[in-house]
Amino acid sequence: MIYKFFTVFTLTALLLLSYAFCQKIALNGEWKLVNSNGSISINAKVPGSMYTALWENKIIDDPYYRFNDVTTRWAAYDEWTFSRQFEISDAINKQPNIELLCGGLDTIATIMINGQVVGTANNQFRRYVFDIKKYVKVGTNSISVKFASPVKYAAKQASAYSYVVPPECTAPAQNGECHANFIRKSQCSFSWDWGPAFPTMGIWRNITLEAYGDVAMRYVAPQPLKGMGAAEWVLVVYVEFGLTDDKTHTGYLDISIEGIPDISNSRLIHINKTNLNTTALVPIGKGAVKTWWPNGYGEQPLYNIIAKYSPMKSYSQVMKKVRFGFRTVEIAQNPVPSSPGLSFYFKINGFPIFMKGSNWIPADSFQERITPSYLRRILQSAKDAHMNMLRVWGGGIYESEAFYSICDELGIMIWQDLMFACAMYPANTDFLQNARQEFVHQVLRLQRHPSIAVWSGNNENEAALAQNWYGTKPKFEAYKKDYLALYIDTAKDVITKLDKSRPFIGSSPTNGVESEREGWVAQNPADTHFGDMHWYDYSADGWSWKSYPRTRFASEFGYEAWSSFETVAKVSVKEDWSYYSNFSLHRQHHPNGNDQMLKEAAKHINLPTGDDEVQQFKDLIYVTQINQAMGVKTEVEFNRRMQSLIVDGEGGCMGSLYWQLNDIWQCPSWASIEYGGKWKMLQYYALKFYNRTIISPYIEADNKTVSVYYIEDKLPMKLPPHDHHPDTNLKFKPRDGAKGLYDVLMDVSVDDANQVGDSREPEAHSLFIDVYSWDGTPSKPLMTYQENFWNPQIASTKVMDFQLTEEAAKAAGCTSLSHCFLHFYLDNPDNYGPSNWLTPVELKDAQGMKKANTKIIDVKHVEDRTFSFTVTTDAIAPFVWMEATGIQGRFCCNGYMMVEASIKHMFYAWEDTTVEKLQAALKVTSLMDIYR
Repeated sequence: MIYKFFTVFTLTALLLLSYAFCQKIALNGEWKLVNSNGSISINAKVPGSMYTALWENKIIDDPYYRFNDVTTRWAAYDEWTFSRQFEISDAINKQPNIELLCGGLDTIATIMINGQVVGTANNQFRRYVFDIKKYVKVGTNSISVKFASPVKYAAKQASAYSYVVPPECTAPAQNGECHANFIRKSQCSFSWDWGPAFPTMGIWRNITLEAYGDVAMRYVAPQPLKGMGAAEWVLVVYVEFGLTDDKTHTGYLDISIEGIPDISNSRLIHINKTNLNTTALVPIGKGAVKTWWPNGYGEQPLYNIIAKYSPMKSYSQVMKKVRFGFRTVEIAQNPVPSSPGLSFYFKINGFPIFMKGSNWIPADSFQERITPSYLRRILQSAKDAHMNMLRVWGGGIYESEAFYSICDELGIMIWQDLMFACAMYPANTDFLQNARQEFVHQVLRLQRHPSIAVWSGNNENEAALAQNWYGTKPKFEAYKKDYLALYIDTAKDVITKLDKSRPFIGSSPTNGVESEREGWVAQNPADTHFGDMHWYDYSADGWSWKSYPRTRFASEFGYEAWSSFETVAKVSVKEDWSYYSNFSLHRQHHPNGNDQMLKEAAKHINLPTGDDEVQQFKDLIYVTQINQAMGVKTEVEFNRRMQSLIVDGEGGCMGSLYWQLNDIWQCPSWASIEYGGKWKMLQYYALKFYNRTIISPYIEADNKTVSVYYIEDKLPMKLPPHDHHPDTNLKFKPRDGAKGLYDVLMDVSVDDANQVGDSREPEAHSLFIDVYSWDGTPSKPLMTYQENFWNPQIASTKVMDFQLTEEAAKAAGCTSLSHCFLHFYLDNPDNYGPSNWLTPVELKDAQGMKKANTKIIDVKHVEDRTFSFTVTTDAIAPFVWMEATGIQGRFCCNGYMMVEASIKHMFYAWEDTTVEKLQAALKVTSLMDIYR
């Protein structure tokens, strides 16, 4: 009898708890999609857009196929309604609160439940929560979300505005749409110079019905801040609640870290509509947690914080768990000796770190097609190339939770732009209030991620205004007022109040605190003495270091190259396979881009010859990838050399983020990774130029002196006090913590230095320089020089220089400078360590270069999806390029100068394959093969 009573009591209590706790109904999945006149009625998946639904139902072809970005544009001018039915149980209907949570609506939407309007939306980047208690009923219910054309909406908003907000339209080459700046939607969905216009409409994030008792927990945003005294850290935890009634709810808020019982905080709180948030402070003692580090500097430990609210008068306990990490970030902007400006570098956990990386754009025009596994592949490719920072560019989207979580795990820091790019923006009350809600949501959603290092107000808008890109000069003060209202009075106000764990900067590029001193719009935002810089010059010699600015931080630079033939062929037909076909010109959204790529390459190498149009297209693709890889390599090495140099007040570069990492579709672009994940030659070069240790030779401005720099990521590092001259002894701060004479960057204690997991002890090195003739025998240099040195205590230092003259060439066995080149390697040529090469003359002027007979032999399965093979050659072979057509994966290295008779390689497949399939797919090319 007692047992039966206990059982009944327990079941009753569980039912009460089930009733009281938050209950959710996921509305993702199958919906119906109808256009404005009902002529199209199809099934659609949510999350998703009308484009993917139309494609999956065979109303349109693949949107990326050939010219379909234009031929399917009609869909962006129509209206589309997503609808479905859902069930409400009696238990859910009895809950005091029932709300609809829309994680992302793209963009101009009207939401209806059972035929009644429950709300509207006008911002792709906000989360919308609607109280639908009075609209739902027990049994079957209906929901519909009607989307208006974003193109028509933007045009209508622009027309109604009291003055022109430029630019009004995109460049004709982009085949885009106008007035993207008047709608809070991904700006590149109206086109960009590397991407198509697909003005999507749809439910693009999760949509959920939520029923609960007292309150719901909407955000848990932890901020780890450095503590004082016994507390190594103070964890500031912001918790925000949701409710629908007018009552004051009282209960206990408990904060804890999963797996660490000694860290917790509990207190009584009161919640009502005027007081929906609270902040808890959790002190954390020394050694209780581990510090999160960027890739290459230590581990990335992550912790789960649990926030639990227990009401005093009910069982409706709510809980939320989020993952975060402990680290500090600041941007140091300090006086620099012998310079009129300020430094600009990131200090992570108190240490200055040179940021190596690239820029991130949306991985697809249709976000619903992006899987976490695809994101991980691209981001892992960044980590494999030793990158520690990506800039999420401001013309795309605030990325998914999966994106930032993967970056947390991989140690890739994020420079996070707000989603405004290359435009002026309206600043009326409605626009600013809408933007404010966007900023609040995104900061509270994302600030828990240790990977996010900085909030940046926009992409290039400070420079656009200051430099009159869009004809704003006659009304400069009016547009500046709008600029300040949006980025400073609104964005900065929201971000700096909500997030103390990372800095905010007004724009990128910016002069940082100098821009702030000048009223947030600097007279010259491209001043090399301050902040970060974007730099492009397609008329310059991209293979010469002399073309590049000595900047504090290079956050954008790069060159275009075509995606591989394998990638382009998937969305084209044979008639498209020529360099100036209608298709090729249509895919090129950068004005004169196809011509620019060939002109850049022709400065250095002869262009392909031959009568086969398709083969020439393939060869020209190869040439553009060579040019891109060499140009970015030259600038990255220059940036890395300059981190320890100040020349004429410029230099001290502490970041190199090339444009761009990934592609949005199959096209010519600045990306190093093609749409689908295939690596361009540039990505393979990044494996080397972003390696922790590199050897960087170059020819000085006198055109006869070769200087060789040894560059290594290390902590601490030091800027020299004055202009560099060949006989200058560079000053550095010793690792034992003793103060150096010129303490430019930072003070680092021995205890702090010991925290760095990857710090190194001094090592002895040998630099070898092989002299090869172009018509010589692989693995048999004419002469080898050796220079021994200890690795220096600064990040970048010259280890040797020598004269490059005709007399020196003849002494090494060359008939002339044009007959030979130099190959550099560190310590051991057999260990795949740092290596590099240098030519005294342009490759097109080199004498004696022979066509190499390169072969791939001895393909073997090593383990899992890893294979080995050997490349052989009978002649010196520049830009050896391997492909495994039809098999997804990457090589250990590619695009290199082959001076050995044979090299063993590895291929890492991303899918199951066999030795036989790989052997059939492998192909190797080198430079002389393109002259037919």
